[in-house]
Amino acid sequence: APASAPPRAAVSAAAGSSGAFGADDIAIEPGRALLVGALIKRDRYKTLDPLWEMRDSLEELGRLSHTAGLEVVGDTYQSMQHPSASTFVGSGKVAELELLVEELDVATVVFDDELSPAQQRNLAKALKTQVVDRTMLILQIFSQRARSREAKLQVAVAKMRYMLPRLTTFLTTGAGMEARGGGGGG
Repeated sequence: APASAPPRAAVSAAAGSSGAFGADDIAIEPGRALLVGALIKRDRYKTLDPLWEMRDSLEELGRLSHTAGLEVVGDTYQSMQHPSASTFVGSGKVAELELLVEELDVATVVFDDELSPAQQRNLAKALKTQVVDRTMLILQIFSQRARSREAKLQVAVAKMRYMLPRLTTFLTTGAGMEARGGGGGG
């Protein structure tokens, strides 16, 4: 993708959807995927059980990605004391991911841990591709598999709960503010 290309949307509205900013649908674009994990050393931030190894977690994430329709073409992880507030991984790992996304022609970068709305937005902008986390991936799978009315409603509620902080961020920063006449006019 050219350097000036906008990031692929990690969240999009379904055709005919009435939800604001795609609240009714989380859509992960099919294609090539790169998996990213984190080995967090400080107990306060640990996300993995000591008996659950990084390789196990990335292999499970790969199976989930495949189930969601993604073709996994690689994986990587970073050891760190604690996650970066802005990008979850450090700036060196972000630079490495930029190269891997370009070299492997990756459409989606899947993080093993849940990302904050700001982390997800910052990573999508830096990597110029769709960035999703494990939670979003699982919601996509549930959405694809839900058949009964009750199951579809449960998935819709889970999606809305996941989207709420992202919608709040959207409306207070970036395009949401610009649409209301506020925000950075460059």
